[in-house]
Amino acid sequence: MTSGKNINVYYRANANTPSVSQLQDVVDNSNSLLLSTGNPDLRQQVNHTLGSRYSATNAVKATSFFASIFTQLSQDYITTATFTARRDTLLANNVSMKPGSQLSKPVNLSGYASTRLFLTYGLPVKKLKSNININSGLNWSRMPGQANDVQGFSNSYTITAGAVFASNISQYVDFTLSYTGAFSTAKNSISPDLNSKYVNNSFGAQCNLLSKKGWFINTDLSGQYYS
Repeated sequence: MTSGKNINVYYRANANTPSVSQLQDVVDNSNSLLLSTGNPDLRQQVNHTLGSRYSATNAVKATSFFASIFTQLSQDYITTATFTARRDTLLANNVSMKPGSQLSKPVNLSGYASTRLFLTYGLPVKKLKSNININSGLNWSRMPGQANDVQGFSNSYTITAGAVFASNISQYVDFTLSYTGAFSTAKNSISPDLNSKYVNNSFGAQCNLLSKKGWFINTDLSGQYYS
């Protein structure tokens, strides 16, 4: 068999049950500026995931292709709602909040969704006796949130692209060069001051040298920078 193709599709569901501390209706005011409490009405979160994988190889050309995509939706997504007091506020059990202090509480919100996409293609570079793998991906998520009884969403995107160049010169020489660039952006409808946008660049270089007498030399360099 010189080539092969395969596709796999699946669905699964799972539930996240609230912890005991998340269900306890007791205010923790050990820190007068950052208070927290539970929510006895909190429901379990149910996640639905649909995924697919596809692969194709060609043994004659020594090429390969792989793709995957995963999508998740959540019912009754468990997140933390915050409330910031603008004036003296009295909570249950005679617990008071001073202006500027914050109360956090777990709540169920709807609207969570996420998608991940990944692609990679590999082929030989015969003249250099090496292989190269080119990859790219996309991550997207939408997370609901709540602040001072106002609900909104935080949308984040990350786009990646990279390549791995690996040698196959001989049993005595082996090196690998890699680079990955990622562009990320996040937008928050409740707190625009939390919006962000940046680029992350990661690179690596590794070389292994083996002599016929058994000497082995290894060098490994890697790093990353943001912009």
